[in-house]
Amino acid sequence: DAAVAVMSGNFVQRGEPAIIDKYSRSRAAIDCGVNLVVELPAYYALSSAEGFASGAVRTLDALSVDSLVFGSECGDIGKLSGIAGLLVAEPETFRCRLRAELSRGRVFPQAREAALAECAGQEAAELLRSPNNTLGVEYIKALMRTSSRITPFTIRREGSSYHELSLDSDAFPSAAAIREKILSGSSLEDLSRWIPNAMMSVFAKKQGLSCPVMPDDFTALFNYSLFQIFYDCGEQKELICRRLCSCPDISADMANRIVLLFNGTRTLTEFAACLKTRQYTATRINRCLMHILLGMTNMQKNKFEGSTVPYIRILGFDSTGQKYLNHIKKKCSVPLITKTADHKELLREDIHTASIYNQVVFNKYKTVPEDEFRHSLYIKLA
Repeated sequence: DAAVAVMSGNFVQRGEPAIIDKYSRSRAAIDCGVNLVVELPAYYALSSAEGFASGAVRTLDALSVDSLVFGSECGDIGKLSGIAGLLVAEPETFRCRLRAELSRGRVFPQAREAALAECAGQEAAELLRSPNNTLGVEYIKALMRTSSRITPFTIRREGSSYHELSLDSDAFPSAAAIREKILSGSSLEDLSRWIPNAMMSVFAKKQGLSCPVMPDDFTALFNYSLFQIFYDCGEQKELICRRLCSCPDISADMANRIVLLFNGTRTLTEFAACLKTRQYTATRINRCLMHILLGMTNMQKNKFEGSTVPYIRILGFDSTGQKYLNHIKKKCSVPLITKTADHKELLREDIHTASIYNQVVFNKYKTVPEDEFRHSLYIKLA
């Protein structure tokens, strides 16, 4: 058996940069027992839960994986599969109630919950109020839609809730609480009881040299990107909005709000807060702003939303992972990439996002990170 991890790169699904680079996180994962780490391309990593799950599942399918394991607040694969099946089937009762709720001005998650409550009961609907349940349902939906042979399993999340910021409890803290502690400048010793030694070791070597990386570190680059769009469009609001709408997830309404509220004098997080309305979640706003910053457009759908992923990029492996790769490489239907230079055009978007991340690291710490062509994989064969 081999344990394979599909990991976001330098940008993650909550619409923020990763606190520490993908190579460091890959190394820690392998030192903690994962056998093979592959990167989820930025296009999927910065997508909605549905797009994120679709990219991950298609990656695992291409790797001939037979089991998908994820955490959930519910911990009951039967309940999550039942919800997923209903959402894939979308019976007429569900569709009618969903349309009715959306026409009343309710945001999609609320409208979907109401429609699901009518079809499957309030208890099932309330499961989707928890973020990891929601992502788990999306994984199962992706498996169903692709007729995948992968079997899903879920592990019940214990301890703090997803948004809990307290570290006072003896229970497992949330990732948000650990990030908050790191970004507040706390010493690593304060976190040693909650972070594995392998991650502590990697973080200790990088802290103050290339991490932590924070969303507001990208403020100047974001402001420049948006000013450039304004300039290219001759300051014409209609043209600017059309250009913004070419980015994934940006609606005409959101584009109008961006044009109306942008003045280049707020940090990235302050600007995101200004855009917040009942209609848009904070994570969606954050992802949209990252799409602008990274130059992501709907044109990339042609590349990333086919029947399978366009490539699989390997970040690291141990001896078991190496054996597994040797076992599947002949039947893998997409390129297994270990050397960036051999696939420069195929990796174009991920090379660009990594360059932006590295530029911010350089500006903040005056450290010159290794670029995508020079950074080696982490291979642990001993």
